[in-house]
Amino acid sequence: MNKIIHQESVQVRWGDMDALNHVNNAQYFSYMEQARVAWLYQVVGDISSQTTGPVLASTSCQFIKPLHYPDHIDIKMIAGPLGCSSLPLYYEFFSEEQSEIVAKGESLLVWFDFLQKKSCAIPENIRQCIIG
Repeated sequence: MNKIIHQESVQVRWGDMDALNHVNNAQYFSYMEQARVAWLYQVVGDISSQTTGPVLASTSCQFIKPLHYPDHIDIKMIAGPLGCSSLPLYYEFFSEEQSEIVAKGESLLVWFDFLQKKSCAIPENIRQCIIG
């Protein structure tokens, strides 16, 4: 099951670029974080006071074409197949200026019990937001 669970629109900022005059590779991970956190906040609310929540287990990005200021990107965040405690997320970066996908990313979230310091099952309300 792959389902679009969130879309985020991001304005490329001048400061996102590097000395080679394109968006620095590290910035794509910040864009993914921005989309992921916006979705989590919509679904879970403020997780800072909760005893369980998602942690980032891994992340990667495939750079297809360079981005430049003042482009605008639309990020689709897609949920992959749910595990007991894991949620794979896939990202597509669509450049409005270039009218095409310029990067693809992946991340793996693992639900974590912060008190017991171990992974735990993804809560049912989160599962329903993804599969429902």
